[in-house]
Amino acid sequence: ADYNLKIKRADLEVKQVPAKIHFKQPKANLEIDYGPFLASLGFGGLESFMNIKRQEALQSFNLNLERTVSEGKALGAIEKDISIGEVAEQAATPQEKELQIVPLDSIAINVETIPLHWEAEQGGVEFAAQWGSIKITDFVFPSVRVYLEQEPYLKIEAVGQVIDLQK
Repeated sequence: ADYNLKIKRADLEVKQVPAKIHFKQPKANLEIDYGPFLASLGFGGLESFMNIKRQEALQSFNLNLERTVSEGKALGAIEKDISIGEVAEQAATPQEKELQIVPLDSIAINVETIPLHWEAEQGGVEFAAQWGSIKITDFVFPSVRVYLEQEPYLKIEAVGQVIDLQK
């Protein structure tokens, strides 16, 4: 038999696609306000400076008024037998200051949190397949030729004996 055999191999391509994750991180807003802290230290703005100076002037005025009134009362109290020198000495003596430890205003920190935006693409497996094939073309059936080595003939041979039993 004559034929052409064409074999096409199968082709299988497998590709793994990785997952993809995309993040979008917007900037967070951070605000730091030193205003109350600086104002409590005396380094505020113009308005704060004016308020502090006004309070100091009022306090100084009240202190001087109190000292003058106490001197006048001391001088007017003749029944106590206090001399003018003693009154002057008491007025010149510095008053004890009260020291107070107070907490300062803290620095104001404001953080505006912004959510994280993300997108995800699932990965997977991609494949492409081309099936193989087998093709037979130009097939020629074989031919059979029968031939004899001798001419045909018929030969009859006797085997055995012929006996006539009716005699």
